[in-house]
Amino acid sequence: MTDIVNIPDLLPISQYPALGSANFNQEAYNYATSVPPAVSRMREVAVACRTCAIAAREQADAAMGYRNQAANSAAAAEAAKAIAQAAASSAETFKNQAQSAAASAAASAQAVDQYMLGPKTVPPTTDNQGGAIKLGAMYINVGTDPNLNNRWFWWGGNVLRWVPGVGDLPATFMPRGGGIFTGHIEVPQGATGNQAPRASEVVSRKITYAGIGANMNTLPLVNGVWSGRDWVNAPSTASPWWYVDQIVHEENYATQSAWGLTDATPKYFRIQVGGVWQAWRRFLDEFTFMERTKVVNIPAGTASYTPLQSEASIHQITINGPIAINMDAQRQLGDQVTLRITSAGGVRPITFSSNVALPSSGSGLMPFPSYTTGQTVTITLVCTRPAYWDAFYAGVHT
Repeated sequence: MTDIVNIPDLLPISQYPALGSANFNQEAYNYATSVPPAVSRMREVAVACRTCAIAAREQADAAMGYRNQAANSAAAAEAAKAIAQAAASSAETFKNQAQSAAASAAASAQAVDQYMLGPKTVPPTTDNQGGAIKLGAMYINVGTDPNLNNRWFWWGGNVLRWVPGVGDLPATFMPRGGGIFTGHIEVPQGATGNQAPRASEVVSRKITYAGIGANMNTLPLVNGVWSGRDWVNAPSTASPWWYVDQIVHEENYATQSAWGLTDATPKYFRIQVGGVWQAWRRFLDEFTFMERTKVVNIPAGTASYTPLQSEASIHQITINGPIAINMDAQRQLGDQVTLRITSAGGVRPITFSSNVALPSSGSGLMPFPSYTTGQTVTITLVCTRPAYWDAFYAGVHT
């Protein structure tokens, strides 16, 4: 036969948080976590009541079996009945309390669900119950839009609508070892030490192609590097390409330097003072103070040779047939070239281009020095007039 059991005590339930409370989340959590144990204890009370009711019923059935002894057991049956009624009343009370706690827990869960909407693939237009979104409600975007994905938003009302929450924080979401910004950043001026400077505070590395035949004297360069070809009025034609870079010291004050692509190309510089560019000047660019010499053997059948001063100031030439010396007209005053011509295998005729003035003897041109096979004739040419060269015969050597 079933025994009557003791009715366990009820467990307390935390106070339900007020909406708008500063500690709403913590109070809601305390409330929600206290309800399940209380409800479980209420169930235990109900089970105990049921057990007592079953015991009462079994005892009543026993009483029916012993109805012939009812008179003698009437007092005991009455007492058992009273106990059963009291247990039933207690069970009803506990049932009502359990139902009230369950309703309160459901209301609390619904309230939390209205503010914590959870992950959404698109910004929601209603809360999780289909009602209007409450001010301050939040959700996490898990959609495919890269501008929204993996970010949380809170509802600011019909005016602000969905407002982004806290975004990337320095040294928190951006890795300290490096990261990639998806947009431009701005920094203050006057950077020092390890600070990032503004673009206007550093020398540009951008190369601007000036085009064929560009006059570098007229290019409006502010910052950066020129890459020009066939520089008009250049002091040297040894290189078809010229690079010009510029460093701006302050407004209307700058320094420019220019150089070609070969070792034979001199380097030049000029300065800007008060917005006015000064003339180009040549750097001292020889490794030593000895004159540079170019040695060349001109094969038979080659009709002409042009000795470029930019390649060497002395040209040691061996000729194997008649040769015409053509002097470059695009020179500047003061340039000079020395020719040391050796004729191999016989005496070869030597002539000059029309821009070469041969030396005069007073009554006519000075005769060209006589030479034989294997001897070297030395001739110096100096640019003393624009586009013209004066020739000087320096003698014959064996």
